[in-house]
Amino acid sequence: MIERLKQTLPSTVVIDSNEDRIRYKGVDGYVTIEDGKIYTDEERYKSQHNNKTAVKFPFIFEIMIVPIIECTDTFLANQIYENGVIFIGGLNYSTTPTGTGSEYFEVHERDPYSPWMFNYKGKEGDSLLELLQKCGFVPGWKTGGHDRSIDETRQKQPYIVIAHLVTPKPKYVAGYGKSHIDLRSYTSTIAKTTVELVNRIPSKVLARRRLLASDPIIHYLMMVIKKRWYLSLHVFPDHTTSLHTTVYHFRGYFYLCQFHSVCGSTYMISRCT
Repeated sequence: MIERLKQTLPSTVVIDSNEDRIRYKGVDGYVTIEDGKIYTDEERYKSQHNNKTAVKFPFIFEIMIVPIIECTDTFLANQIYENGVIFIGGLNYSTTPTGTGSEYFEVHERDPYSPWMFNYKGKEGDSLLELLQKCGFVPGWKTGGHDRSIDETRQKQPYIVIAHLVTPKPKYVAGYGKSHIDLRSYTSTIAKTTVELVNRIPSKVLARRRLLASDPIIHYLMMVIKKRWYLSLHVFPDHTTSLHTTVYHFRGYFYLCQFHSVCGSTYMISRCT
């Protein structure tokens, strides 16, 4: 499945294909609709009581999250900037012809008797994207002092989140577009599954430390490439061919040196910690 995901992504998006860092969870759910009331427990589903009048059906919800190493695609980078993740949503093995499929997991009309449609262990929201943000997939523009309620140490690194609901009885709402469904039968299962899965993901800080411990050379090489690209575009846009980069290792630290031969042999040195 990861190989198929790589084939569908543009080359400007690099994902981590290490199975130890990819998370997946799939669960079965059961719904019984009896006298206009919705019951989402297995015992009610298996009960023979009023079997002739009640509507009973099983469903499956699955979610997979894949770490993003780098994303230079403008459209997808904007998604990360706005939502903290690249989201792909599906219903019955298909997605919406427009958008990302997140509409399948948005509440079209709020239940007046429920403050939040997705609610599990203090994490709540009226959409799966909002729930993911409460779990730590926080957009970058909300951190750095812009929102004091967000702890940067809890923030997750960007991920691709794939959510899929399989149900034989979807109830479409919001007209004939079939982009929204009635989620009341599924929100408790979706919220519980999502929160429990995301809680197993390390924070961005811890993930960076693990990368440093596993292969610091690759980590710092990525930093060098990114900084060199920035300097080429913004500092020396007219003399990119004369910009040279050297990395030194001294007393446990890596030093990034940018040398520009056109600008009077100027060195710019920064320590990578």
